[in-house]
Amino acid sequence: MNVSCPEGFASQHPATEFAVKAANRSGWSSLTHIRPAPEVETVWSRDVEVNGGTATEFVKRCVGPSYLEPKHGYVVHENGVLLDESIQPSLHLPKPLWRSGGTPSVVAFLRAKRRDAARVAHHASVISLRHLWEWNYYHFFLDVLGKLSLFDGVGLDPQTPLVLGRYADQVPFVRQVLARGELARRNWIIQDNVHVRSSEIYYCRSFEGYRTKMDHLLDQMDVPVGRHDDSTDRVFLTRPLGARTVLNMDEIEPLLKEYDFEIVDTSKMTVDDQIATFMRTRHLLAVHGAGMTNIIFRRGAPMSVLEIHPEVHCSPDFMNICHEYGYEHARLACRPGGSPDWRHASLCIDPVELRTHIEGMLTT
Repeated sequence: MNVSCPEGFASQHPATEFAVKAANRSGWSSLTHIRPAPEVETVWSRDVEVNGGTATEFVKRCVGPSYLEPKHGYVVHENGVLLDESIQPSLHLPKPLWRSGGTPSVVAFLRAKRRDAARVAHHASVISLRHLWEWNYYHFFLDVLGKLSLFDGVGLDPQTPLVLGRYADQVPFVRQVLARGELARRNWIIQDNVHVRSSEIYYCRSFEGYRTKMDHLLDQMDVPVGRHDDSTDRVFLTRPLGARTVLNMDEIEPLLKEYDFEIVDTSKMTVDDQIATFMRTRHLLAVHGAGMTNIIFRRGAPMSVLEIHPEVHCSPDFMNICHEYGYEHARLACRPGGSPDWRHASLCIDPVELRTHIEGMLTT
């Protein structure tokens, strides 16, 4: 899933960034070799089939005083052993974890542990919801709050504090989501530049299905089950200026008007408005991007989705969500434009092909 860093999360120059990551990794590796392995209890686990192979999903508890470091969200035991699995995402990474996401500073950890008590927050027990790309709208729903299904399913106390990263105070949609339903009554810790120290830290790795995770979350958010009514609303989901924007909207807008499609940019909407819009959307034309996450709010009511993307790339995430919720799904690959980088390529939509897809969608 492609993500883009929000302002304030930018990386360093690639060469400098790699050197810093490598130095930090070396420091943690040295500590791991000279310190005893921390006690980690498996609360629950099972093996599942993933992409033709087998993987293990689990809920684990790091026993004894441990820390959640603030930058990435790794669990670090009191003795200085860093637990990679505490932040490992449930997808294949093209590079080792420390290169794909980063590695925290050994010096910052030791300073907080020994001499900077003001930069440590103490709690008896916490649940980590930290994730490599936690500030992205899609990953926040699927990979951050999506973990609640596992944690709640194994019977952990729902009042155990849940730890989120500093993005939660910087990205408006997070607070809007957390204000809904049962989520508003849960105990949230927004971890800024402090290490969270706790006698036990729970973390998990989830391979649950999209619908299993999202239905649990949507119940927590008080989003009603999809109504199989006669909704006929038609939406064209566009993107803000930047990556994967439509370069020929002047050609496309008359066609959308002809077929009564409302042009929607979710980046300008509150979460409540996004929920209301997608609960009533029967036909969706959508430029591939995190805004398509909102299809979960339809909750299985009839929906037809056309995913529009540059021909150089399209991840399977939204197709898979559609299949699990029973939506009709099709794709329209478009000629890329602008950046040669597939992660940021904008696109030109062929009006003739779009018309064909619209007419097919509206007759099913």
